[in-house]
Amino acid sequence: MDLTLERILLPLLQTGDLPESWTLEC
Repeated sequence: MDLTLERILLPLLQTGDLPESWTLEC
């Protein structure tokens, strides 16, 4: 995972707003 994705995904994971499909892809 590149740094740009981490900056986007990490805050989403913390708030629990990340779609399930995203977590499955990663």
